[in-house]
Amino acid sequence: MKKWISLFLVITLLSAFACNASAEAWGYDLDELIEVEIPEVGMTLMIPVTFYYETCGSFDIMEASELGYKSGVYFTLLGYTAMTDEDRMAIGFDEDYFAPLMEFICLKEGFDEDVFYEANLNVNWDNAWFLGSVGDYSFFVLLGTDELPYGFSSPFTEEYYSLLDRSREILDNSMFYQPENPNVQKIGSDASFYTEDLYGNAVSSEDLFSANEITMVNVWATWCGHCIDELPQLGQIHNRLQEIGCGIIGVLEDSNDDYAVEEAKEIISDAGVTYPIVKMTGEMDEIFSSNSLPVSFFVNRNSELVGIPIEGAMVEKYYEAVEDLLTGGPETDIVTTSPGEIPGVPVYDAPDFTPVSEENAVYPNGESAGTGNATEYRIICVDENGLPLAGCTVQFCSDDTCMLGKTDENGIAAFQEPPGHYTVHLLKPPAGYAKDSTEYIAPEIFGDVVITVVAA
Repeated sequence: MKKWISLFLVITLLSAFACNASAEAWGYDLDELIEVEIPEVGMTLMIPVTFYYETCGSFDIMEASELGYKSGVYFTLLGYTAMTDEDRMAIGFDEDYFAPLMEFICLKEGFDEDVFYEANLNVNWDNAWFLGSVGDYSFFVLLGTDELPYGFSSPFTEEYYSLLDRSREILDNSMFYQPENPNVQKIGSDASFYTEDLYGNAVSSEDLFSANEITMVNVWATWCGHCIDELPQLGQIHNRLQEIGCGIIGVLEDSNDDYAVEEAKEIISDAGVTYPIVKMTGEMDEIFSSNSLPVSFFVNRNSELVGIPIEGAMVEKYYEAVEDLLTGGPETDIVTTSPGEIPGVPVYDAPDFTPVSEENAVYPNGESAGTGNATEYRIICVDENGLPLAGCTVQFCSDDTCMLGKTDENGIAAFQEPPGHYTVHLLKPPAGYAKDSTEYIAPEIFGDVVITVVAA
């Protein structure tokens, strides 16, 4: 389960790694458009092949699903990335880096404005153009930035502005439609499996699901604080659900670790949980996949997935969700509309851009003299000499979900989450280093948390 992947999914599309690479050499017609479908955000982007094959850098699309639980806010960023070794070294840690070309925002009517502004992605509404509406959704676009990263050198700077001038080509051909919840596709799929409980007893999905009209499958882990905090309430909800012919089972995500299994036994005993807890298998990981924990799925007595999974510790929603499934109550965001063009996309002139300077440069640590354009949180582990430390297992938690990551050879574990309140823990240091129980607080905007790991 890809626990460390978050709201942002980076799709690095086909791109040239040398200047002036020819689209024709790759067998493409220069007038051809590459179709990029993002149904979760409600758009199909039509992008000229020359954006990929005749650039010095790379053209990336970063997709975000809803910001916050059912907030009604969706976001997609098209960015341009410098690719040479010289430019990667300019910001340290030998990374690629990019500047935004176009930012698309989709807002649902009645969306929670507080959620949006708390998770605001440096949106400058003065530079936003309204594209139009489809059903309950409105679409906006913002063009580029005047704050290119420090060291973003020629020919990349020139090419960036050249691509920006051509951004109208994308708008003229793209389509926008109501976002489609990706979890809708799972409804009706088979959730059958064979596994064991925490004590090694064989268990089948039929054993677990046939006794209930609806079973809520709560996936959790011993490293997930929010998962553990909600267990006592889950036990109470299970007892209430039993009265209406339903129930809960738990799936321990980190059950491949014997130590975690023993720890889980103590946790559920302390929480007073009496419903079954079973081990996660590879087969189950495909069925109950999610980007973060906890997550709860719903299954009928025929071992079929029903309803929309609930991501995060949303105790107040569980019982109501089961009741709705029993009574045929309100469905949750099932969209069946087909893509369609937004009529009357407005014509506009690209804004003037301030030349890159020391005053508006973005520095390696994500700080900036201006507004900055960092797009992720980085947890950086270093040893006592300040050198990068690989293999640190870190936990990154919002108010209701937790994600897990491990630092790479540069000492970095990156989390591409919207700006907000997050806590960070070093769960497991590399061999030879001491444990650290400190709770670190991430910055309210994108930035770095540096953890110095002491030798044992």
